[in-house]
Amino acid sequence: MSKNYTEVLIDGVVYTLGGAEEEEYLRRVAAYLNDKITAIRRQDGFRKMSSDDRQLMIQLNIADDYFKEQARANALAAQKSDLEKDTYSLKHELVTTQLRLESVQRELDFEKKKVADLEKSAESLKEMAQIQKALIAAGESAGDFQTAAGTGSTRQRRKSSRKNGGGVQTGRAAAVPADDGMAAGEDAGLLAAERTSSADEKQ
Repeated sequence: MSKNYTEVLIDGVVYTLGGAEEEEYLRRVAAYLNDKITAIRRQDGFRKMSSDDRQLMIQLNIADDYFKEQARANALAAQKSDLEKDTYSLKHELVTTQLRLESVQRELDFEKKKVADLEKSAESLKEMAQIQKALIAAGESAGDFQTAAGTGSTRQRRKSSRKNGGGVQTGRAAAVPADDGMAAGEDAGLLAAERTSSADEKQ
């Protein structure tokens, strides 16, 4: 594995750093250390310390940063674990909800099919009712026609009877009383005798 090398400035001194990491990463490490030394130098009493104490102070601050970052990383890891659990729970709920939704959708499709079948049945029943109504209306019209025809025959018979009865009634009205009838009979006899005599004369 090849190493990368780069020159950096730390506490006013130029150093050549080498490592497997990228040069950018090496410069970031050097910049962090240089900034830490600069910040510690600004603290009260730092210049009064001996060279060893200064180095120890710098190391302690770097160690403090390390543990703080480690605690932060652990907290982020725990947060990540909680988020993963929540994500798993949400995924489980999502799958369960999808299954329920599919079940409800199947039930809805089934109910829609039932409604469509019922609508078709209702249309068929409606058509049958209309046909039955038309047949009933046609039957009633035929019954009225037959009744009318029967009534006409009855009227004709009554009319004929009235004509015959009228003749009888007329005959009865033209009839004379008993005494007059005898005279009429006698006249009829004379007329018949006259007709007979005329016939004998012709012979």
